[in-house]
Amino acid sequence: MQPAILEDRGSLIDRKKGVSHKSINIQFATLCRSEPKIPQELHSILPQTYDLKRIADYELGANSKVPLERAQQAIGRVSRFVDCIRGLLKPENTPSKNPNFTP
Repeated sequence: MQPAILEDRGSLIDRKKGVSHKSINIQFATLCRSEPKIPQELHSILPQTYDLKRIADYELGANSKVPLERAQQAIGRVSRFVDCIRGLLKPENTPSKNPNFTP
């Protein structure tokens, strides 16, 4: 999802270096800061939720569990994030449908 969003927005991705989670998160954070319709609380949603996934998938021992409350909070934030991005991607908010649109 992240590379597709960045490509759609015309961001430059250095194909020679490849695309990592870190590079995508940095570029996505830059895009978030430049888009006033994305609330500041959602700017760091991608690395935070990736961290939860990493813990759930790869950690061992006592630190390998994500508390239910933390998971529920993350789901709520991700839902708000998806709704926000969905609103930005509506046809009337794209350059091809609205010549006056400025990202």
